[in-house]
Amino acid sequence: MRLSLLVLFLTLPSLILAANPTPGQEDPFCLLSSISFTGGITFKPEQPFDGKVFDYTVNCPNLPLKSTVTPLTSDPESSSEIFFNGANVNTKAGHNAVSNTGNVDNSPNKHSDELTFQQGSNTIQVGVSCNGMGTPPCYYIYSFTCTCNPQTPGGRVVGDPQFTGLRGQSYQIHGVSGEVYNIVSDPKFQLNARFVFLDHGKCPIVDGKKAKGCWAHPGSYLGAIGLKTVSGDRIELISGAHDQGFQAVNVNGKPLNQGDSILFQDNLGAISFNNSHTVQINIAEWTFVYENSDMYVNQRVSVLSPGSLKSHGLLGQTHRDKMYPNTIKYIQGSVDDYVIREKDLFGDSFVFNMFN
Repeated sequence: MRLSLLVLFLTLPSLILAANPTPGQEDPFCLLSSISFTGGITFKPEQPFDGKVFDYTVNCPNLPLKSTVTPLTSDPESSSEIFFNGANVNTKAGHNAVSNTGNVDNSPNKHSDELTFQQGSNTIQVGVSCNGMGTPPCYYIYSFTCTCNPQTPGGRVVGDPQFTGLRGQSYQIHGVSGEVYNIVSDPKFQLNARFVFLDHGKCPIVDGKKAKGCWAHPGSYLGAIGLKTVSGDRIELISGAHDQGFQAVNVNGKPLNQGDSILFQDNLGAISFNNSHTVQINIAEWTFVYENSDMYVNQRVSVLSPGSLKSHGLLGQTHRDKMYPNTIKYIQGSVDDYVIREKDLFGDSFVFNMFN
């Protein structure tokens, strides 16, 4: 028995002792075969999960964040205990540990209880017990550590249009009426807008309240929005009059009714047609809220984890703190570089495309 490599299973674990066996020496009954998280926690690309590695630093979205953990053990009769920031969450002693089937003694759960993350460092520890089926009995600890910070205020595109970047940058884009410009180009989605010239307008009244950020003066505005996902979904928003709201909200060519929500393919996100003047889109780590003004839309944006973004576009690149010796110092190149060459609302042919 290699006691230096193993930690015997404790019936009442008041102290968590990490056991890191020599690679290749682990008892296979005591290892995880896989583990998954909800809430947007992901493994870093350079360190994917390996059942023979016991310590991980994972990507953690910004607060607020709640997550559950689903560990799968190599042996279906083994159990997993969950500890979060030093506290017992799911344990055999508490009769609520986790197992693959939920049928193992004192392990009736298939995933952990909900974990509420705090600002700063957070550590999830998963202790795997082989319930005496290994030779000898064993107990290995896997640790997953991430850092969470409060969600950033995000950006917006309002009026004719005034941009506020994801780091608070402020700049205007004077687009050409009828042209399609890229707003966000991301490996998982492409978001474009068709600009329109307006010389008059009125502020909408929504639920008895006058809208903010409504028409101000003649200029170019965002008249239509087109979003396509890497899984093939296509979302089209066509602005309408101030007293009507959106002229059209289409998902894959079919109209979405007010009050309806639809999930995107491959669990990439969802769209909700909240009311006549408001549409919300959640896609990957982004949240977009569109408000219909008078024949144009305002766009408000937040992101869960700006540090992990790989996006570009007139707004999408502002997760970086770079500045350029250009007319608009916060965007790379010139505004014309963001024009979609094929003039298609769902096009992706422009200089800084990241979608494909």
